[in-house]
Amino acid sequence: MQNNNYKRKNAVESIEYRPKSGKYDTYLRGKRDEGVEIVSKKYAYIYHLDDEGYWTGLESVEAALAAAQEREPDAHLVFITETEEYVPRVWYDRVIDGLQEACDDECAGCYEGYLDDASERDKEALGDMLTATFVQWAKERGIKYWVDIPVAKKDVLYDLKTGKPVEEGSK
Repeated sequence: MQNNNYKRKNAVESIEYRPKSGKYDTYLRGKRDEGVEIVSKKYAYIYHLDDEGYWTGLESVEAALAAAQEREPDAHLVFITETEEYVPRVWYDRVIDGLQEACDDECAGCYEGYLDDASERDKEALGDMLTATFVQWAKERGIKYWVDIPVAKKDVLYDLKTGKPVEEGSK
């Protein structure tokens, strides 16, 4: 099955490079807060909020309920939440450290001062450029460059037997 992620265009449901702000991780959140309906809603589930690791990538609440029942047939309750796409930023400090280390490996002590004169603004611009390059690289190859993360404070507790939300008072 071919991955068509590289065909994604500027759309509300995708995260695109925005050079002025350099922000990737809050794009959809900002659009949602502006009242724009996110077309490609996905869902995730978790049995206990204090657990680690939501099961993500589900197309509907019903699909999340079915997957949760299949994974843990004896479970009675599950939290389901909407997700949004998150594109991790390339950390410029690790790239600079890696380049300095590569110089030092080639010639011990030769990296002294290498890239030390880059301002914080220049380093942030490097991070923006590297992140944009990573996204472009992934798109051109059909590689998924984001992960689905739960939307904060959107968890709804469901009864797995009835498939209905649990009322606040009966939690």
